[in-house]
Amino acid sequence: MTSPWPPSSEPLTTLGPGTRHCPPVPSAYLQSWLVRGDKEKPGEAEASSLNSSTEVLERELAELTGEEAPKTASKDLLGRTLPRLAAHGVPGRDTLSSFVGLLADGATAERYAMRYAYYFIQRIAEHYGWDGLGRGEAGKAIETLSSECRERTGARQILATRVLFAAARAGVFGAAEALDAGTCSALQQLSMGKVPNSGKKKSSIFSSGGGGGTDSATRAAMGARRRMMTAGAWRQQGGGGSAVDINDNNNGGGGAERNAGGGNVDATSGGSTSSVVPPASALATAVASTDAIAARHALSIALAAAQGPDFESLARVLEPGLAAAARDLEAGHAALAAAEAAAVAAAATNDSDKKAATATADKAAAAALKPRPRDKEAPNTDDPAAQALLARLCGVLRSRLLSAEAGTTGCALACERVLAAFLQTSARGRAVLLHPNL
Repeated sequence: MTSPWPPSSEPLTTLGPGTRHCPPVPSAYLQSWLVRGDKEKPGEAEASSLNSSTEVLERELAELTGEEAPKTASKDLLGRTLPRLAAHGVPGRDTLSSFVGLLADGATAERYAMRYAYYFIQRIAEHYGWDGLGRGEAGKAIETLSSECRERTGARQILATRVLFAAARAGVFGAAEALDAGTCSALQQLSMGKVPNSGKKKSSIFSSGGGGGTDSATRAAMGARRRMMTAGAWRQQGGGGSAVDINDNNNGGGGAERNAGGGNVDATSGGSTSSVVPPASALATAVASTDAIAARHALSIALAAAQGPDFESLARVLEPGLAAAARDLEAGHAALAAAEAAAVAAAATNDSDKKAATATADKAAAAALKPRPRDKEAPNTDDPAAQALLARLCGVLRSRLLSAEAGTTGCALACERVLAAFLQTSARGRAVLLHPNL
């Protein structure tokens, strides 16, 4: 779901206990740990984990992450301590250093233990915020997460970016600047039409949603910018939490080409802000990413940007990709129309030719439903929500271009072709799916 334009003007305040931004209720699986307990040895009675208070679990965490941790520390963390700690409330701020330590190279062999570490760092940052943590306690965590965001690949880069955004939203000192710096390089490369240096991974903790691999840098950068727009503000570094209107070009918003990296946040003056919307050229590259989730994030941002003041420059940059999408959709519609015609012909043939006509219809229907290669410039719509975002984007751009008489008729025509192909393909697709011989 995309945010309205302009975003909400409600300031993001420091998060704390009792606010609507408190950590979510633990899942049923995690709550089951509180009831089930575990058996230390066969024949012993179950030891209820209700006896494992937060204080006890925090002591266990300190022991299992310390210098004299046993060889089974990673297994014990993942099998007992971390799931039970997640089922309780937010751990104390003293545990922050333990979780940050788990992110170091060689700290644990269990990758899901590292996922727990990111999860807990985010909960601590959201719960205590700037007032609860301060510079001393949060400084090392932000430095580590900043390094993870810039240098890691795959799921760890995505998770680090998420945690930095949550910390920036909570007002933790240094998080906003670190997030901006961590996504700057990816945005610059996307603006030049290149895949960010981290490249793609064929397998990851996170699925790409379309079998095209995980482009972690693009997904992290686009996901961070989308969350900024959804939140409706870019938290000033150490400031009072005033919202930034991304309609205001004086604040660097609007997503024009003037700032490939989004700029830096001025922690002292409070008057300089990051551009929330990425450059239009970066969006054009990101919507065609082979990572379906990264492309969906970019389409969501482009939809919001199309409602902003720089929609004409966005339309010019997106025109080749939208035209490519129209060609792909029209080719799919042609295949569906051929399959429908073959099915009609098969139904009208006499008994002597019925078998051959039905086989031809079946072959045409199978070819129509078979996935076709996508034009490399066309937006990636493998994610289930991406097609709806693309249709909405074309509808907004077309209506704004026609009403403004902007003269970018190529983009308006491409948008019309995409919308028409969506409507035609939907109707033809239902007919082919209902073909009785499939």
